[in-house]
Amino acid sequence: MTEYEIADLILSNSAMMYMDGAAFMTLLSAYIVVVHLVGRSLTKFQLIFINFTFVGLATSSALGWLVLSDRSSALLQELAQQNPSSALVDIDGGEGLIVYFVFRSLVILGALIYMWQLRRSNVSVQDT
Repeated sequence: MTEYEIADLILSNSAMMYMDGAAFMTLLSAYIVVVHLVGRSLTKFQLIFINFTFVGLATSSALGWLVLSDRSSALLQELAQQNPSSALVDIDGGEGLIVYFVFRSLVILGALIYMWQLRRSNVSVQDT
């Protein structure tokens, strides 16, 4: 592959990673809206199904992001072999990967705790 093709693949991969972040925020928002609006009235099966689906989709999203991150690292190594002075070679994402997974895990845990607290509270939700 040429240097241009590798750089294009790296940037395309980065775009997919950003789209995954947007899709995760959509998933999280939908989950929070469902929890807030109907969380108390869900049957046990519905509750288990929604939580299982949310955790499954969030986990698959995070694992997909990890695959894309590994692909970017491999492409960056190949680019470094072809042109060590490329501006893209200086990118180091090790700390970003840790922050990403810690943040994503805390958000998922927070959403599940929100569901649990809402289901356990005795105060009814009033329409405003």
